[in-house]
Amino acid sequence: MVNPLAPTIGLVASPDSTGRATIDALMEAFYDARETGWQGVLRPVGETATVIEAVCGKLDRSLMTPFPAVDEGGLVRLVGGLVSDDPAKRVDQVVLLTGADDPFGLVPEVAALKRQCVVQRRPYLPNVETARHWWRLETGRGARYWRPEDRKIALVAHDALKGRMLSFAERHIDLLKRFKARFATGTTGALLNGHMPSRLSAEEQAALEVSVRRMADLVGGNDWVKGLTSGPKGGDVEIANMILDKECDIVVFFEDPFVSREHDADIQLLERVVRLPGVRGVCFHDPHTADIWATRLSDHLISEGK
Repeated sequence: MVNPLAPTIGLVASPDSTGRATIDALMEAFYDARETGWQGVLRPVGETATVIEAVCGKLDRSLMTPFPAVDEGGLVRLVGGLVSDDPAKRVDQVVLLTGADDPFGLVPEVAALKRQCVVQRRPYLPNVETARHWWRLETGRGARYWRPEDRKIALVAHDALKGRMLSFAERHIDLLKRFKARFATGTTGALLNGHMPSRLSAEEQAALEVSVRRMADLVGGNDWVKGLTSGPKGGDVEIANMILDKECDIVVFFEDPFVSREHDADIQLLERVVRLPGVRGVCFHDPHTADIWATRLSDHLISEGK
């Protein structure tokens, strides 16, 4: 019998060859997590269940409650599960698995899926590496496999969420300082280093003044974050290339889902690079999910004595 408190995981995977290989790795991570007693249950969208069957053979049906096929409204139902509070329909987190050049990742329902994950503060896990890392944290094993001292992190925030990024950094400063290197784009990097950029309006500066002053005190006047170009001028592209070069392992990106941006193509490029075969990047897209991640990782590091 399924535990009613178990996380329900909406799953969408393209049926191409990249998707099939990726599904195999995801199911390995899924069953690995369940061996600890974790009760996560998958809700694949129609065709994805077929891919799982082809890759994994006989399914344990008690762990799967499929949505209908895409052409029967399955993706729409999945997005609806993010909005719903009905336990029978609710979706707690989403895994999206597509190839980097797969047009399926650009259909409107997929865009709505990611946007509602951000709006509803549900974890959006865009590749196997992110899902594996998240599930290990849920099972209490994250610190055994993931030491910050071995990793490099990028911090990105859209204008309306720069204050949230400062609050996040302040709350988790001890964890963030442990990373081998920290990067941030444009204004976000300056703010995290305790500097007030002149490009901000007087109103924006007033809203951020106290937080920036606290950051300056926490980092002792040092530029503890390496600044990159601003997002609209190529900062997101810089991070994508750093991921390819294994110079960045995790991206915490506070995206504003209520504003259309002129550099959306660059943001999509950053997302798609983590879907390339062999690329292992962890991505989180909203303050709530990032806060849970940082809190759990910190707690696990303490419990492991690391």
